[in-house]
Amino acid sequence: MFKALHELVRQEINNCLTPNTPVPPVGYNPTAVIRGSLYPWVMVPVNGTGIWCKLRCMNGTQLNICGRVTLIELLKNNETIKSTDKLVEIRNIQERIAKETLLHPTLEEIENIILGEDDVIKKKRAELEEIKKIDLSTLKPEQKAELLDRMDKTEIYIDFLLPDDTIAFLTAWALGVDVSDIKKLSKDSLLTAGLLARAGHDNATDHLSGVFTDRDTDDINATAMAVVAEYDHMQQIARNAKRGK
Repeated sequence: MFKALHELVRQEINNCLTPNTPVPPVGYNPTAVIRGSLYPWVMVPVNGTGIWCKLRCMNGTQLNICGRVTLIELLKNNETIKSTDKLVEIRNIQERIAKETLLHPTLEEIENIILGEDDVIKKKRAELEEIKKIDLSTLKPEQKAELLDRMDKTEIYIDFLLPDDTIAFLTAWALGVDVSDIKKLSKDSLLTAGLLARAGHDNATDHLSGVFTDRDTDDINATAMAVVAEYDHMQQIARNAKRGK
């Protein structure tokens, strides 16, 4: 009897430690299908401390409305982003994704907590208010440009309240980086799929198998077309060089 009871307890503990997670379905599916839940509870990092949040799995259409991004490494520029406009564009996409992903607590609730505790933000807001009181018409062109630049940077500092670890986690989670095979794709595999798609008058995604989100479809097809175009260009250069000999 005690042996049977011991075995039941052991199985229950094992079930808690290693829950039965659904096997990710092969193909192109919404993240909710891959994760097995539309509204899961997830541990989200906030300044290094994890908090439990109820998140929403968005489908590909909803994510693209937040802003188009690519997850395929070969299209990414590894150089540091120097343009403030580009940085703001990327961050705005991330914050739109975070706002739609966070259900409880909401993005606004987290921001209110940060605003209530961050003295630096309070000082920056007071600084911005003082800057806005300055009459720009009384300034020389270079002074006006310097002040407007300072105002822009202060507004960006205030607007981007979410910690970097939070915004990075939520963006990656919403896009399904941890459950998709898209980051495993190579230039060769995309070229092969693109060439087969051109020959078969279909799409590159018809020639790539694996676990992908529905949002990955456009990303893969567009990238494969770009890789094929680059391949055609290099082939043309090689043909021209051969003719020149």
